[in-house]
Amino acid sequence: MRALIRPAGPADAPLLAAVHVAAWSETYGELLDDDVLDAFDVDERRVTWETILGPRRDPLSTVVVAEVDSSIVGFATSGPPRHHRPAREWELASLYTLSSVHGRGVGAALLAAAVGTRPTEVWLAAENARATAFYRKHGFVEDGTTNWFDRWRMTEKRMVR
Repeated sequence: MRALIRPAGPADAPLLAAVHVAAWSETYGELLDDDVLDAFDVDERRVTWETILGPRRDPLSTVVVAEVDSSIVGFATSGPPRHHRPAREWELASLYTLSSVHGRGVGAALLAAAVGTRPTEVWLAAENARATAFYRKHGFVEDGTTNWFDRWRMTEKRMVR
């Protein structure tokens, strides 16, 4: 299976919203409280994606999607760091794939398209062992920085390369 990696466009917003919520649920289902999981909303995500991909799109950011058989199965976003004390000048803001494509190279292809080889930081759930292993495989190391993510009531950690 080979995924097509391409830039995301405004027409992708509804499908990206559905994939985003599904991937969140698959990724965080065991890590988050039920009330947090129940708050994941496709319509809210659609509005967010319409803004991200709309006419006021951040020209410094990268948004790519992965397609398999003409269906979006993952995405990645990157750009200047969003945090006030960054460790790198570029941040992988998100990278999610549906569990149906885990272990098939889709995440690696999205990572390559979103950040290339540039020095990058990424924030992830501290307890997400699968994501930690993925980023280690791709040259990231934990730098010891953590943050409490209040909306999801969990600790996140930073990894850098």
